[in-house]
Amino acid sequence: MNMEDEVRKLCDELEGTSVSNPNSPKEEQPQSSTTRSAAQEMQKRRRLVELDLPNIPQEDLVDHIRYALTNKNKNQRTRTFSLNNFDQQEIREQYPEIRNRFMLSEWLIDIPEDFEKWIMIPCPQAPRNLVIAHKGVTQALTKTGLVIDEFPSHLPGGSQKDSKTLTILDCFFDPVKHVFYILDMICWADNDYTTMELDCRLFLLKSYLETNRILGNRDKFNPFEFHGLPWCCCTKEKMKDMIFNCDLGFDLDGCLFYFPKILYIPGQTSLIGWLLPWMFPEILNIPIPARFTYVSNKNLRRKPNERALEYIARFESINSNKNMYKGGGKKPQESSKKPQEAAQSNSSILPSSKNNRKKKKTKSGPRIIEIKEMNRGQNWANVPYFSTFNVDPRGGGVPFSYC
Repeated sequence: MNMEDEVRKLCDELEGTSVSNPNSPKEEQPQSSTTRSAAQEMQKRRRLVELDLPNIPQEDLVDHIRYALTNKNKNQRTRTFSLNNFDQQEIREQYPEIRNRFMLSEWLIDIPEDFEKWIMIPCPQAPRNLVIAHKGVTQALTKTGLVIDEFPSHLPGGSQKDSKTLTILDCFFDPVKHVFYILDMICWADNDYTTMELDCRLFLLKSYLETNRILGNRDKFNPFEFHGLPWCCCTKEKMKDMIFNCDLGFDLDGCLFYFPKILYIPGQTSLIGWLLPWMFPEILNIPIPARFTYVSNKNLRRKPNERALEYIARFESINSNKNMYKGGGKKPQESSKKPQEAAQSNSSILPSSKNNRKKKKTKSGPRIIEIKEMNRGQNWANVPYFSTFNVDPRGGGVPFSYC
């Protein structure tokens, strides 16, 4: 065989093939596909392990919260803020024993075989709160157990007319609309639902809200509305119909995907998935409207033409040490300064002495006193909502868009 025949044979073998540029961002790299398969396999393995475990909570969450509410050892945090040129003090109670009691999710990268039986719940762009109605008072708590608001409500146990029961709800709170969107039900009128499967909890929650329609109205005895979130089975037709045609009534942040038989167990679990709207075409092969192509998470914007798995990998690498369920926060860095220099540099942080301390004149009392006075019949809808929290514990404690 001469040289021409060998060249012709080689051309015939290479016909219909192309060589990709390994440095081209438009080409899928072998490393990324390997990473995707490994990540999917790891999530699938975690899911199978959790399904094999006994479906029994390790602790009685309702009794734990009830004990914390009756325990008198409560912390207080004081914050001074300026409102209309007046210095005001706001005193907030904190229940350290109720911190980190949310059920959290993972990014959904592996689609289960029975995914059509799973339940999808769209979530608003709002912080997550634990609402507790007990002894005639309703409180909204953050993931750290900090009470950010206290008010009456028509929830069982949340008003003076019905103060003998306990109700605990997992909610999103919209401070602009004064609306609590109920994601899950932990306890209702002293009935513990943590050991009940999710599909049954959602069915009972819907029936309770339909029976007590007064919860959806705002008045001086119920200053915040309570609404349930819509949900559907994870078939392509129903998910597409909810995203395109359903009037959610709020700005969509993302969607949670639940295994229908999951109990309410605090902590992160692979039986709950989380996706941003723009990830639907790539992960679920479902088209979305153009209005959902944005990224609401201001702390990590999507790069141009960035794929979902690339975004998730970058997100995890940045927020790997900010898991709210484990306590979160960056590790303190060791200072190279000498002790004397460090003490001088931190003098502004440490409390000043009594002689050098500047006393601020306050023209109004602590907000907790104002709350007790307004509880005597004034309109709670006019009470301002002060919140210094911009993180949401939906997914390991990173801001808003990680449920």
